[in-house]
Amino acid sequence: MKKHIKLIFLSFLFIGFNVCVFAQSREIKFLVNGNCSMCENRIEAALNVNGVEHADWDISTKMCTVLFNRNKIKEDNIHRIIALSGHDTPEYKAEEIKYQDLKACCQYKRIYSE
Repeated sequence: MKKHIKLIFLSFLFIGFNVCVFAQSREIKFLVNGNCSMCENRIEAALNVNGVEHADWDISTKMCTVLFNRNKIKEDNIHRIIALSGHDTPEYKAEEIKYQDLKACCQYKRIYSE
């Protein structure tokens, strides 16, 4: 009987731990302007920061999918990081100097206003 109680307790403890860990992770999807595989590499490399667990930018849809730990990084910071790399998001427009520093093939049509 004691073994069953210990087993049930450990099961609940394990489930509770997993719920806490996964509750910290969040996935977001949003548009990021860009054109080519160099843009993809730049965007994904920019998101190689503490708190971002996975980042993927799709060339054809221009959608960026980011899995991140909400306790380590805020969604707002993710948008800022991308803008600092020269790419506009719905939340932040890249500085003009950053945009102009992109190679010609990477200079996308800017659709967000300031």
